[in-house]
Order: sequence, then structure tokens, then C-alpha cells
Amino acid sequence: MKIIRDGHCYIQVEDIMYLFRNDPSFPRSMYYDYISTYGLTLNPGSYIELETSLYNSYIRDNGSIYDYDFLMSKSLDELDEMCREIRKKYNVNCSKIVFRKLEQAKKTGAKVKEDPLVKLSVYKEKRNKNYLLSQIEQSLIYRKHNLQLGELTFEAQAMRKSL
Repeated sequence: MKIIRDGHCYIQVEDIMYLFRNDPSFPRSMYYDYISTYGLTLNPGSYIELETSLYNSYIRDNGSIYDYDFLMSKSLDELDEMCREIRKKYNVNCSKIVFRKLEQAKKTGAKVKEDPLVKLSVYKEKRNKNYLLSQIEQSLIYRKHNLQLGELTFEAQAMRKSL
């Protein structure tokens, strides 16, 4: 999840790793500036503060990562509905991928066989769905344990000050 408050932007280490692997528009320099600086010493759930306006605007505009305050403002029923919508959207997307392949095969008269590109596309859709659902799950864990923002770990920020 991301946290945007008072002109400061924080993001979890696991989100940077996810975007690095899955978003072609991800600024690669962000990965090198943060992850390579700290190596594997960071907890994946830790939040780090982004200090560059380019990174802040990229994260602020990115729909793949939910905002902490947005999720925490939702009721349990609203979160449940969000989960249903995410599952529905990605199941439809996966069906469209397979349907397009079948339509293509009909037009060309080719035999329908397992296509690795179709499998890869379906896999990416499922991975994206699961990542969005995991962020909602994480917000539910914060609620269940009554964690407040101040209780979240900001290990990278402390590490940066000590360098």
C-alpha cells in the first residue's frame, strides 16, 4: 500500500518489487535508488519515504497500489464489494484473452492448441488480481489488530537517517 500525506509519499518495499517486475512504465531508477541501497535488509512490509517528485507522481497516479487511507475509510461491506468486483473484472479479462484466441483460430482454420502466450497473459491477469486482493487483506489485518499508521514500520526511514 501507499501512504500519501502532507506532501510526503510512502510505499511498501514489496510494492516497489511488484511494480519493478510487472509495470513496464516503472521508473527503474526507483528500484536502484531504494532497493539496491538497502539490499535485502528491509522487511517487505516496511514503508519507505520517496524523496523524488518523479517517484511521488508515479506512485500517486499508479492504480495498481491502493492508498492506505482509501482502504481504511471503506466499510467492511465496501471492501467485500471491492473484492467481488476485482474477481469479476479479472475473470472477465481472462475469459476475453482465451475467447480472442479461439476466435483467431476459427478465422484461420487452425487447430486450437495450448498457446504459451495465452497462458502467460492469463497468469499475469491472475497475479494482478491476487496482488490487489492481498492489499485489501492487509488493510483488514490492520483493522483487526487496531493498528494505526504510527505503529506501522518505517525501517527504511530510520536506516537512512543512520547512514
